[in-house]
Amino acid sequence: MAKRYTPPVAESIKAQLKKSTSDLIFDALRESILTGELSPGTQLIEKNLAADFGVSKTPIREALHHLSHIGLVDLETAKGATVHTLTSEEIKDIWEMRQYLEPMALELSIPHLTDDEIEQLRDCLEEARKSLDAGEMKKLSQINTEFHELLYSKADNHLLIQWLDSLSDRRRLVSMNIWDIENNSDTEWKEHQVIFEAVEVRDIPTASQALKDHIANFTKQVLAHLKKDNQ
Repeated sequence: MAKRYTPPVAESIKAQLKKSTSDLIFDALRESILTGELSPGTQLIEKNLAADFGVSKTPIREALHHLSHIGLVDLETAKGATVHTLTSEEIKDIWEMRQYLEPMALELSIPHLTDDEIEQLRDCLEEARKSLDAGEMKKLSQINTEFHELLYSKADNHLLIQWLDSLSDRRRLVSMNIWDIENNSDTEWKEHQVIFEAVEVRDIPTASQALKDHIANFTKQVLAHLKKDNQ
């Protein structure tokens, strides 16, 4: 019996239907935080959010707890929920972890990447270029995250992938904040291109080194601005 064809759109709709109300609210608030629509320090009042979303306070509370768990929201007894403000130490810690863990994960991932996944990386680069040229920085930030996650997605160390995935949202936040001060996204795109070209031909040492250099360059930029802020 022939397998019934299911359009990708139908699969997407099914995935959305399976999500709970709190999941959908979590997705909406998470994206608003990552794109800067909800800025650091913004108070997230349950009663107001419940009215905005047209739901009870229960799914709002669940979504806020989930956002707190991944480091995007701070929950305090006295102040309630606020959008998390990244500290200098936190930013430094995130980038130090990435410098060590992400190249290792890439080295483990490259041998297992399929031709289709290589094409997905190429598509990410093309879409990133379009977003960059159009000045769509929020979309660019999301695509860059997808590119990095694809690079290490096939590493045969699930704990390593979980650690890196846990840093993804905060990496996006740092990128958006730095781009507001000094936008080097064109240079970053070119560095992504160098990484991709090495991955495409399965040149593990070159790809790993290119990724290390890419993360190190961004780290220098971030730390330079943190130093200025602390002076």
